[in-house]
Amino acid sequence: MKKDYIPRKEAELISFAKNFLEKLAESPELFSLEAADIDELAELVEEFETDFGDNKTTQLAARGTRQKKDGSKKKLKKKLREKANMLQSLNLADNLIAGFNLTVRDKIRTKVQTPQTEPFAIVETTGRLRHTIRYYDKGAENKAKPKGVHGAEIFVKIGGEATHTEAEFRYIGMSSASP
Repeated sequence: MKKDYIPRKEAELISFAKNFLEKLAESPELFSLEAADIDELAELVEEFETDFGDNKTTQLAARGTRQKKDGSKKKLKKKLREKANMLQSLNLADNLIAGFNLTVRDKIRTKVQTPQTEPFAIVETTGRLRHTIRYYDKGAENKAKPKGVHGAEIFVKIGGEATHTEAEFRYIGMSSASP
């Protein structure tokens, strides 16, 4: 496809048009033009330049208005959360809470079921003194942790015979995501 000689960027188009007009106006008779032709082109250049400036001004104003709107939205949401938490803490009747379109909290604690699958871990020794532990639920259909599981406890034992006695291990911490 041939490259268009008229610039695509609007600011560059204004410069191009002004230069074009200036060159034509220097000697219109050389290009078989009348003064009316030059005047018409000058009006179009001026009209576009004005509209371009108006558009820029409107865009800047709109950007400022959007930022102002986003700020007031953030403040409103913060205050609504504050008030919703306050209402939730009052132990109001469920129908009152539901009337505010808030989540009605379950008042009966339900014990989380024991996972039916077992965890599986792989220790990768990718570098000197570095171990990466990847773990997942062996029988799970997806990568999500089973309901009620917060993560994996990580213990370490250095040296000695392999053992299953917890007393010989040192607790490192809790990992909520693999690896």
